[in-house]
Amino acid sequence: MLGAQDGELTDDGTVVPTSGGRGLVPNHNPRFYVDDDALVQGVRLHCNVAYDHLNGTITPAE
Repeated sequence: MLGAQDGELTDDGTVVPTSGGRGLVPNHNPRFYVDDDALVQGVRLHCNVAYDHLNGTITPAE
């Protein structure tokens, strides 16, 4: 959902729409959008996870 929804997490982990945002809409919906600027953060996140995994810093749960 990174960059694809205007939502926030509550204390119990529930996703709620951000006040004043575009809402929570599924893909294949005419109002669905993606914030292209968030793609950079997503790529960095996935690269860091892969790098840490390959270096043994993180391991998958068993």
